Amino acid sequence: MKKIMRSVLCIALLAVMLLSVTSCAKVRLYVQVDSINSGYEIVNIDSNGNAVGIPGNNAPAVQDTAPVVQDTAPVVQDTTPVVQDTTPAVQDTTPAVQDTTAAPAPSGAPSSTEEVVALYVSAFNKMKSEATKATKTYDYTSNYNNILKIGNNSTLAGIAESLMGKFMVENTEATDFAVTDVPPVGSTSSALTAADVASATCVDNGATYTVTITSTGTDANPEVNPTVGAGSAGKIGQLIETTAITDAVGSAIKFEGLALHYSDCSVTATIDKASGRITDLYFRMPGVLHFDKVTAAVIVSVNDCDIGLLGEQRWTITY
Repeated sequence: MKKIMRSVLCIALLAVMLLSVTSCAKVRLYVQVDSINSGYEIVNIDSNGNAVGIPGNNAPAVQDTAPVVQDTAPVVQDTTPVVQDTTPAVQDTTPAVQDTTAAPAPSGAPSSTEEVVALYVSAFNKMKSEATKATKTYDYTSNYNNILKIGNNSTLAGIAESLMGKFMVENTEATDFAVTDVPPVGSTSSALTAADVASATCVDNGATYTVTITSTGTDANPEVNPTVGAGSAGKIGQLIETTAITDAVGSAIKFEGLALHYSDCSVTATIDKASGRITDLYFRMPGVLHFDKVTAAVIVSVNDCDIGLLGEQRWTITY
């Protein structure tokens, strides 16, 4: 566009120059190309041929008073409204998946002392009335807690060793017995109650229960001279009674203050859930043989002699 405007102005300039020659007048051009303004001013010529008002001819310079044409065209504003994204955000309304898997139901195994003792007594009584055979698979009496206090008397040491040899015998040969020989020996039912035990636990193995019952006697406070089928230890397992000791040694040795102290005696039974029958038994019967004085043929013993005894038995029951 500017090239076209310059060509137009050149043509106009030539035309004005021709006009000035023919009219004996001086034309003053002013051109403002960039703003697309143009014009001319006629100036009088004096008798000497000089233009009046031309600088250098002692005439004031003609000031260009033509106003600068301002580009008043309004700036076109982009009034296109900004499109707002009014699409609502999609909320994930899918409910969270809750783990509704139920916690494993309690096994239903007896838990209180009363419940466990009742389970054992019921199974024990079924064994005594329904079993056809009882097989002892393990029988061992050993020294309990290394207790062997007999003083410095070699004769007494010999007596102690004799007693240990008499009772501390391990037998792993499976031997069949009548069901009545299962401890407590001679019993046809159990008289055990919750009051007779220090603890009673039951483990659920799926098809079976493992029941463990412990007597009330402790090392600090043992049961003294309990009898078979009576007291706490006597209702749980097989005891060595004082008469068994005196009968074993006969008249050659005289005991004074003879006592058997039992503590932490226990029975562990495997009970079939479906039938409620005992299939296996393990008895553990710790005790301490104590005597104040022992008299042999030629000597008198010192006081406070102790021999620790631990009797263990395992049984398998057949129906």
